[in-house]
Amino acid sequence: MPILAGGRLIGRMDPRLDDKQKHLKVQLLQIDPGIDVSDQLRANIRRALESFAHLQRGLLKREILT
Repeated sequence: MPILAGGRLIGRMDPRLDDKQKHLKVQLLQIDPGIDVSDQLRANIRRALESFAHLQRGLLKREILT
């Protein structure tokens, strides 16, 4: 899955949602060479992953209920 920042491709990741354990596991997180991995970028990636995990859990629960 691509990682975008400000409309620019800066890396890629391979997320896996473990529905049984209710958590998101990122098997690969690769930031492209030349990208400054600042504290702000780290915080933004963390927030995006948390949002992604919450959204995916919500979608999975809806699919099970319907």
